[in-house]
Amino acid sequence: MSPIVAALLLIVIAVAAAAVTYMFVMGFLGNTSGNTGPRGQLSYDSYAVAGVADADLVVYLRNTGGKAVELQSVYVDGAAYVRDSTPSDGEWLFKVGGAATLVLDVAQTGTLYVNTNGLNAAEWHTVRVVCTDGTSLEFSVRKQSEMGGQLYCINSSWCEPSPLANIGAYLRNNGAKSLTLSQVYVDGNEYDHSPGLPDGPDSGDWTFSIDGTPTVVLNIDEVGQLQVCDWGMDSSEAHTVRVVCTDGTALEFVVAPYP
Repeated sequence: MSPIVAALLLIVIAVAAAAVTYMFVMGFLGNTSGNTGPRGQLSYDSYAVAGVADADLVVYLRNTGGKAVELQSVYVDGAAYVRDSTPSDGEWLFKVGGAATLVLDVAQTGTLYVNTNGLNAAEWHTVRVVCTDGTSLEFSVRKQSEMGGQLYCINSSWCEPSPLANIGAYLRNNGAKSLTLSQVYVDGNEYDHSPGLPDGPDSGDWTFSIDGTPTVVLNIDEVGQLQVCDWGMDSSEAHTVRVVCTDGTALEFVVAPYP
């Protein structure tokens, strides 16, 4: 082989190798750039199981990702459930702020209602939630023992209408152990705890008291008053309040519009 032919072959090989390297690098960069956008991520704050032999689920979901997600499918122990506005056996419904929806915005909290088909509450069951973009969440549920906590709302009302909106609710511990309140949400937005305020909470805060004494502990059969203040809240509309305790015990109720 002449030196000229050999040199030409080396040039051809070098050009081909450079082309292959270029295509690989560009493909890698393309895939990388396609995955740098905000991602969806779901978590759950707490859940409750009602019933025994044919139990139903209530799950409080939170969007902890960087973009809104849209719920698409719900599975219990691998079985697909059907979405329905009034769920019966084998169906589910999702709400945000008391309104049925499929979309959960960033940092929002929603409530997933699952009407199971013969689920045994004494056993562990796997729940899987899948969104349209592939975001998914899988977790296990089982009914708490009868020694668990249970909150009940005796009544709720508006202490003050807008613009000084102030929600009041009387809560009872119907469970078998003391409870410690830790978080309060209104329409999915978390409020700050302000203990010991003599004139009630400031806007964006909540306080809890028993017989006028500030506390966060509610013993068995005790009744306490929850106050939530938000001067920007519209009292002409209904709002969903959710109370969560340190042991995961949770209560959700709707405050009707101011009369």
